[in-house]
Amino acid sequence: MSRICTKLKVLIWDFQGEALQWLDENVDGSRISVEGYLTGIDDMLRDTMSIDWDYLFCFIPPKQEELKRKFDGIFAQLGIAREQVIYAAELEEWVARNDLGFYLLKGDTRKRMEVWNEKRNKEYVACTAEGISYIAGSSDRVILDSMAMYGENWAREEMQAFYRLAQKHYPADAEGGYFIDIGANIGTTCIYFKKKVDRNVDILAFEPEQRNYRLLRANILLNGLEDSAVAENYGLSQESGQKTIYINPQNPGGNSVVFASGQESEEIRMVSLDGYLSEKGIAPDEIKYLWIDTEGFEPAVLKGAENTLKSEDIPVLMEFNPYLWNEAGFYDMLMDTLSGIYRNYVFIEEALAGEEKLRPIEEIWQYRDAPRLFQQDIFLVK
Repeated sequence: MSRICTKLKVLIWDFQGEALQWLDENVDGSRISVEGYLTGIDDMLRDTMSIDWDYLFCFIPPKQEELKRKFDGIFAQLGIAREQVIYAAELEEWVARNDLGFYLLKGDTRKRMEVWNEKRNKEYVACTAEGISYIAGSSDRVILDSMAMYGENWAREEMQAFYRLAQKHYPADAEGGYFIDIGANIGTTCIYFKKKVDRNVDILAFEPEQRNYRLLRANILLNGLEDSAVAENYGLSQESGQKTIYINPQNPGGNSVVFASGQESEEIRMVSLDGYLSEKGIAPDEIKYLWIDTEGFEPAVLKGAENTLKSEDIPVLMEFNPYLWNEAGFYDMLMDTLSGIYRNYVFIEEALAGEEKLRPIEEIWQYRDAPRLFQQDIFLVK
């Protein structure tokens, strides 16, 4: 792009009132000259034609396609070429203009653009974080992007907090035992825990969705753990059977049997943890840690592990999804299971902040009407 050689003249149209902060955080200010700052339709109609500029940076709420089409129509009526308009808060706009993005951007937006650029036209990509390598689907815009951008393993702090709480509340004399990862995705939890947190454990990982399962197996091999890890292509429930899992291509860690997170779906096999362990001859005292992240299906998982959890003191970290539990009609089953085994729980977020607080298990009832976005991790204490 021949024009990328000096300061670019930029016209700002700020629909949200966030443009200046965004520019400060994401654009190299030495490479642009702001020629005008517009906040209303009248400004746009008047000043886009009277000011000399190279690019119009338009700031509207992300993912508002109807609004974008409206403004595209206005720009077309004004004779402004679409190539000159950038919806600056939309990452796809910068990916489509790599040269411009590499010249202007800094900070997280630049990092994310670089990651997306690396993924273009690829079905799978590799990522290394903290010396651990993973293969992931290129459509993953959550876990993969985070690790590639920051070089840190996904949920590393939560795993370290889990380990500290386990040592405090469930001190164990014996080494070894299983780290059971339920909803293992591509293995970023169980592999990190084995390699960085407790090297003495063996991995038993359950991942029901076929693509994630294949990547889980590949990542176990990639990290040399084939002799100390077993990956199973099952979902965990209170009983054996079949379920439909809804697939979220942009966040494979968000695949769920409770809510439709995407247009794709797949039939999966379900087993109970109690039944699986009995069939494989694994005793409850061989389980050292249990990690449950099943996007709202946690109550059914716990119900199917009830005998195991009652018979042995096993540290459990569970994703806390009260909105989904309530929507799925799981709350009564969840509380019946929990109250029969546990007395307290700890919010992992509070533990990370150094404010660990033992909360009575009955308090979980209070979150029954929590909003959709309220989601945390909890540690269960007998």
